[in-house]
Amino acid sequence: MFCSSCGSALAEKAVIRPKCGCPTENYMKPQEVSGGAIAASYIAGAIIPLIGWVMAIYLLVKCKVGHAIGVAAVSIFMAFFWYGFFGALVK
Repeated sequence: MFCSSCGSALAEKAVIRPKCGCPTENYMKPQEVSGGAIAASYIAGAIIPLIGWVMAIYLLVKCKVGHAIGVAAVSIFMAFFWYGFFGALVK
């Protein structure tokens, strides 16, 4: 198998071309995350922070770093908010 861009020889299971760095047919693109899943992550993170943290990890795995940081930040803020809110009710 040879590169169509630079003509160098390629291994059968190569993911990228060693000389030019272009992806081969074996390259797997990251799966897309729907906008609804991202919105649900923000809402879940605001209501139940633990679910928000899990969704932030899911978004990190799917290469949505910006949204993952946003969901994690909302979840952490809301965890402190809910802790303070319910802590004030107990007193």
